[in-house]
Amino acid sequence: RLGFLQPTGIKSLDADTFRLQCFHTATGMKIFCVLLPPYIEVDSLLRQVYGLYSDYVLKNPFYELDMPIRFELFEREVQRALADFQR
Repeated sequence: RLGFLQPTGIKSLDADTFRLQCFHTATGMKIFCVLLPPYIEVDSLLRQVYGLYSDYVLKNPFYELDMPIRFELFEREVQRALADFQR
């Protein structure tokens, strides 16, 4: 039941010097984060980035899907979320 909503693919990949973490959204989008040791849990940050993407990118009338994301306000908010997360 509702198997199509289950994430498929990579969730995290650990290497000697980094971790690649992936957040799978219900819409099929994947948001990645590269972490350096010591590793911390970043699911909440990735969820927040997805919320910012929904608010600042998808609602922008000039954005088209699969287009590179180059919106200063979005980038600024992601930087702010990252700074808050690191505190």
